[in-house]
Amino acid sequence: MFSEFANIIEHRHEAAKKWKEKTGKPAMGYLCCVFPEEVLFAAGVLPVRIVGSDEPIEKVDGHITPYGCTFCRKCVDLAAQGVYDYLDAVFISNTCDLVSNLDYWWNELAPKEGLTIADVPVRNYVNFFNYPQKITGRDAVPYTMNELRKIQQVAERYTHSFVSDEDLKRSLEVYEEHNRLMRELHLIRRRTPPLISGYEAWMVEFSSLFMPKDEHNRLTRNLLETLKDRSDAPKAGIRLYLSASSTDQVTAELIRLIEDCGGQIVSEDLSVHSSYYWSTYAMDRPPLEAIARRTLSVPCARSAPADPHQDMRWEHVKKTMADYDIEGVIFYILLQCECRASEYPYLKEKIENEMKLPVLFMDGDYFGVASEKNRIKIEAFLEMIR
Repeated sequence: MFSEFANIIEHRHEAAKKWKEKTGKPAMGYLCCVFPEEVLFAAGVLPVRIVGSDEPIEKVDGHITPYGCTFCRKCVDLAAQGVYDYLDAVFISNTCDLVSNLDYWWNELAPKEGLTIADVPVRNYVNFFNYPQKITGRDAVPYTMNELRKIQQVAERYTHSFVSDEDLKRSLEVYEEHNRLMRELHLIRRRTPPLISGYEAWMVEFSSLFMPKDEHNRLTRNLLETLKDRSDAPKAGIRLYLSASSTDQVTAELIRLIEDCGGQIVSEDLSVHSSYYWSTYAMDRPPLEAIARRTLSVPCARSAPADPHQDMRWEHVKKTMADYDIEGVIFYILLQCECRASEYPYLKEKIENEMKLPVLFMDGDYFGVASEKNRIKIEAFLEMIR
């Protein structure tokens, strides 16, 4: 039932290369859930989320500070090894201190010449998406629309085409369906027991980051139909909410570990996963504005509204916990992840005081999340809830 999604994750690089060979169109990589991949899709480009791997770091030591986020370091390490050479362009977002500087290291360790005319750059291999720190206020939308136009221009130069409003509208329709399907998949986990485990839900959602969204929509529609008659549904466990830093195929082993210990992840707030699809599009607006407004509504831990009384992160956590019968909350924060670490004390206090739920704090490296030490912590937490 989930083999297609697992296969996409395991062979994501090979699949992207085959897609390029079949279509003759470019693939472009990006970092962070706030990136407006809809613009690339409208140009016929394959957006590919840049993630790490579980192999040891080989190339970046001596370049990127060793006490920086290991997830970020591993992403650039793969680029330096040539794993991401199939990408025609890369977009770096300013979503944390280390990611904001990855454009320099990517150019240094995995350089690729861009197109120039009379020594004047026409298109660059590594591009910067300058996402606003304040995501509300008078200038947030027009500023973001201007950044989106830059992305659109990069895509147009690589595809030798013009992206029209009709192209953007078609892209919006595909992504709106995708977000709706992801929310539908998420909502069925309210059942006791849910028809899908937390790790299975992660596989479905994560796989969408490496393939065209319209193809993924087809797979998800088929899955939702199949789930109605599922006879091997997961057994009931202690219903948990997981809030974590970048959770790719390496750190998702934490989800598998929690469920192996008798927990059941029924909802989550994950950076490389479920953060982006809760927002909807203002389809009555011009398409580029609709994309900008959706991008600005992504509940990223690094962003802040202009109004200090507007609590976007807490509202998102409350929404994704409501009606899931949560019995406990687990935070897993990668070492040096300052965005998640800085918000944790506040969110912990709100959860404990307003929801009266126990909270387990865990932190650690990008590698080895399924360690025996973490297993002991999780088992003790679940036993306390019992």
